[in-house]
Amino acid sequence: MRSERIGKNALKITLSGSELKNSGISQKEIFDYSSQSLSRSRDGKTEELVKALWQRLLRENAFDDVCPQSFGERPTIEIIPAKDKGCVIYITGENPYYPSAGLTPPKYAAVFFSPKPLIKVCTLLCRSSLSKDSALWANRRSALLTFRLPQKKCDLADDIRELVSVTAINEHIPEAIAEHFSPIIEKNAPEILLKAFGER
Repeated sequence: MRSERIGKNALKITLSGSELKNSGISQKEIFDYSSQSLSRSRDGKTEELVKALWQRLLRENAFDDVCPQSFGERPTIEIIPAKDKGCVIYITGENPYYPSAGLTPPKYAAVFFSPKPLIKVCTLLCRSSLSKDSALWANRRSALLTFRLPQKKCDLADDIRELVSVTAINEHIPEAIAEHFSPIIEKNAPEILLKAFGER
């Protein structure tokens, strides 16, 4: 496990594929976990792993001179699958999903391990005319779609979150995407993908 501070209240943790495998948790299980939807982990294994990582960082003084209280009682967990079946975990003290008006991140990312939910999300984005600025990335094990959502809480965002875990793209996420995924379709990905699958 590697950990590094990447901001006043942000940490980056990298778990290798073997470390994740030894924890008994699959790459998909850990990606599905987020601090916004604890019910996604049916048996509690992922929550226990994240809690253990957090406690280990506290013990190893990974916070340097910054007080861990700046992360709050329930820091936000954002997870990107890595190329080697491992993952990159970002722990921040902010909530990027529903911040105060004007601060909502303009883009989001979702990782897909099978085509069916990807097609459903693409269909939703095309119906809402938000597909033009969407891009598709992929590695050997999964696909990642970046897309915009309306600034305010809406049915579209809720519908997409019912299908797949959504991560707000904060300042640290693009680096992880570029490191672990290759660009496939850079613009209007949902429309192009649906045509390729014969859905449009």
